[in-house]
Amino acid sequence: MIEHKKRENENMGKLKSQMKDMSSDFEDMKNARIESKRLLELRFTNVYTEISENKEQTIQAMNNVHATLNAFQEEFQNRL
Repeated sequence: MIEHKKRENENMGKLKSQMKDMSSDFEDMKNARIESKRLLELRFTNVYTEISENKEQTIQAMNNVHATLNAFQEEFQNRL
């Protein structure tokens, strides 16, 4: 009976140790997930900013092309 309880206590001690290890691993994985999410959000923000800047540059280039085309058409109409 005593031997049985001793073995049970040893098994419980091993289980407690495994639970501590699992808890530590879980915390590590949770922290890695949080960091990964933060980095992805930062990357998304950077890409979104680049897209917005590219859109603005494209609109400016389009306006310059329209202005040049309009100036050319007026010049051409005046020569006729």
